[in-house]
Amino acid sequence: MVHLLVKEEIHPVVKTAILIWLQEINYNNSIEVSKWGRNIEINPNDMEDFRDHTLVKQIFLIINEMEQKNPTLYGLLEKLLYHYMYVRYPILPLKDEAENIALALKAIGANYLNIQLDVDRNLMNVDHYIEDIERCEALYH
Repeated sequence: MVHLLVKEEIHPVVKTAILIWLQEINYNNSIEVSKWGRNIEINPNDMEDFRDHTLVKQIFLIINEMEQKNPTLYGLLEKLLYHYMYVRYPILPLKDEAENIALALKAIGANYLNIQLDVDRNLMNVDHYIEDIERCEALYH
């Protein structure tokens, strides 16, 4: 299964599933992963669960106000974030992209639910993140 992680034609969700499986069986060898046009070498035992990643925690802090204001929107943002990180894993965005990703998630969520939300899409190139999140959401399904 490890050899599949370097093949470009293997779906990114399948690669993530293989990586998580390798973590679960405590596979303790260095492996190469090719994803999103990048190659990295990692040891599955040294990889942090993407849900515990600092970036994910930062994004949750930013979108947390939605949990009380609009629980439905918050649930959607939570799901979109999970799918986005799952598809991208182990090559995740940088920690300083948290605010951009949170804004993009809010814009996508508002669009999906057809609600008006004050999100400045021109702020910090949010459209790039919207496209990336929507591409990952399509790949997740």
